[in-house]
Amino acid sequence: MKQIFSLTTILEGFCLLNLPLTPVPIGSGQTLSHTLWGEGKEERIVYMDAKKIYLTKDGFSDLKREYEELTKIKRPEVVSRVSAARDQGDLSENAEYTAAREELSFIDGRIDELEELLKEVVLIQGNSHSHRMVSLGSTVTVKVDGRKEEYTVVGEFEADPTAKKISHASPLGKALIGKKVGETVAVEAPAGKIVYTVLAVQ
Repeated sequence: MKQIFSLTTILEGFCLLNLPLTPVPIGSGQTLSHTLWGEGKEERIVYMDAKKIYLTKDGFSDLKREYEELTKIKRPEVVSRVSAARDQGDLSENAEYTAAREELSFIDGRIDELEELLKEVVLIQGNSHSHRMVSLGSTVTVKVDGRKEEYTVVGEFEADPTAKKISHASPLGKALIGKKVGETVAVEAPAGKIVYTVLAVQ
């Protein structure tokens, strides 16, 4: 007879044994996961690091492009404006100086934010085994309410529902991660549960 363990018991075991919950090795075709068996059902649990920023190559390029534009172009321009405005004399009544200082403060804040983000980036690579299981970067075709829909699972930073890019941390994203073709997931919605059947994973 198989012994059934609850998810809580499994996680408590990880904590007691001091085992690390490390992020999914993106692009390797594998996930750090555990398979639980009980009552004839298989449940895959995938561990991801909530502190990390998961980005596609395009998302990472956009972030780097913004950082380089701010540090190499915009900030030097605003610093020059601050310097020129300071040379005009009385700073207490110098609107240009005040505006330039405020813009510089905003730019410096954004640069600091981008630097922190870039430190935590995990790049989503192409997955040679993506047809086996839904993971970050996967494009998933599902059947819902009799129609087909296609979604791409991305990190929270790149999520864009209008472009069918869903966050891995969203209810649907969480439900789809780790699933295979033919499996179904149920997601709670204001109107009730919505059932999705996975038709294809790319």
